[in-house]
Amino acid sequence: QFKNFHCPFPPDKVFNALQPEFVNERKKQLQRYLDDALAVPEIAAYAELHSFLNIPEYNDYVSHEQEQVKKEQKRFSNPESEKPETYLRMIDQAKSSGDRISEAQAFNALGILYCEMGLDPQGIECLESSLELCRVEGDKKGICILLSNLACAHN
Repeated sequence: QFKNFHCPFPPDKVFNALQPEFVNERKKQLQRYLDDALAVPEIAAYAELHSFLNIPEYNDYVSHEQEQVKKEQKRFSNPESEKPETYLRMIDQAKSSGDRISEAQAFNALGILYCEMGLDPQGIECLESSLELCRVEGDKKGICILLSNLACAHN
């Protein structure tokens, strides 16, 4: 179910499975497996896993973080209008002035708008263009925002 997680589940054994040495080693292996799994963002955000592990406070934390990301995405895009033409003009203006950060922000806003309109392929293409501009400019904050936006667009 999770494409980015390829860690094999620790093996069990049928005979002598209750020996203290085996039980202790198995606990360590299972904890490492769980730690590795929770290092994958898609798994870490999986609410059913947190319910199973009985850690609801983590779900509250994830919800809070997702709200913060949405607020940051809105701040980053800051749309004047919800029309693609507005952002296309902003992209052209930024290109002509050589302002790559503004160009990246306009591509980001256009990508979000396209995704909200149900035009995911176009939205993802705009978000990827924005990400590339942020990488070229070394804009780490922009890169983080774009990776988050791309993850949302792919879900």
